[in-house]
Amino acid sequence: MRRWQYGEMLASRWPLSPFPPAAFPVPWPERVLSARLESPWGTIEVHTTGIPPGVSNGWLKVDMLEGIYTRLACPTRRARILCGDLNTPQAESADGGIMTWGQVITPHARVRIWTRKRDAGGRVDTGDRWDAAERNVLTGLAQFDLPDIFRTLHGYGVVEYSWYWKGQGRCIGRRFDHVFASRQLHAVRCEYLHTLREMGLSDHSAIEGDFTPEHTERPTAATEPRSGADAQ
Repeated sequence: MRRWQYGEMLASRWPLSPFPPAAFPVPWPERVLSARLESPWGTIEVHTTGIPPGVSNGWLKVDMLEGIYTRLACPTRRARILCGDLNTPQAESADGGIMTWGQVITPHARVRIWTRKRDAGGRVDTGDRWDAAERNVLTGLAQFDLPDIFRTLHGYGVVEYSWYWKGQGRCIGRRFDHVFASRQLHAVRCEYLHTLREMGLSDHSAIEGDFTPEHTERPTAATEPRSGADAQ
C-alpha cells in the first residue's frame, strides 16, 4: 500500500488553526491531523487519524498507535476530541471485554495473547506489545479525559459495526471507527450512519456525535450553528 494515497481532513464552520505535523511522534505524520477549533464554547483540540491495518503494514500499525497514545496521554484542562479509523478492536463483548489484534480468538471462543509475530519487513515483537498499543488508545485514554463516547452513551450491550470483512462465504463486522471526547463537552448522542457505506460511497460507515458543552457562554447570533446550540 502506498501511504501517500491517503490523508486526513478537518472541516469546520468555526476557525481552525493547525498544529504542526510533528506534534505526534508517529512514522506516518500524514495520517494524523490536528487543529485548535475556536468554537463559541471556547478552544477545543481536535485530532483525527487513520491507522493503517496491521495485516498489510505489520508493526507500523503499533508504532502509529503508540505515537497517538504518547501525545494524548497527558492531563489538560482544554477540551479535546480524537476521532478516526483505528482498525481496532477485533471484537467486543457485552460484559465490556475488548479483544485486540494482539490476541487470538480460538475456535472454542477462548482468547489468548499470541507470542511473537514477524511482519513482512522482518520485524519481530510480542503480542503483549501489540495488545497494549491498541488497548491504550481504546480504553487507556479515558483516564486522560478521552473516553469512547459511543460506549459511554450505549454501554457494551449495543452491537454496532462500521466496516465489514467479506470472504470465504462470511461477512464479519468490526467497529473500527471511533470518537473520543472530553467529558466537559458532554456528549449526548453518538450513532453510526450506514447509508453512505450501503450506497457504496465508502467502505466505512460514518460516525456522528452531538455535544452540549458545559460551563460555557451561549453562542451569539453571529456564531450560532444552523442546527442550534449543539456542537457537532
